[in-house]
Amino acid sequence: MPIVDLAVRDHLSPASRMLLRDDPSLPAVVRGGADDAPTAALAEFLAPTVILTKDSVFTCLGLAVPVDQWVGMAHGLLRASGFEANLANSVFVAEIAAWLAVQAA
Repeated sequence: MPIVDLAVRDHLSPASRMLLRDDPSLPAVVRGGADDAPTAALAEFLAPTVILTKDSVFTCLGLAVPVDQWVGMAHGLLRASGFEANLANSVFVAEIAAWLAVQAA
């Protein structure tokens, strides 16, 4: 397995470089977290990716989507796929029943 050593600062977009601003004098909304910079660099290197997190640093800077929003969407997709699977099974059973009726006739 090849391992590539990436310098985090070299692979951050201008929007993600705001994570490196860890100055306590800045307001909390624009203050970054340098410890989260490797995660942002990896996500940008593997782009297109989405960071699902409850970490406010990523969500405040617009680099991530809140997890709650994605969990609701995933539940909706699972529910829709369950309906589709039930419908497909019903159609298959109806087709077999119709074939058996024709064969019996």
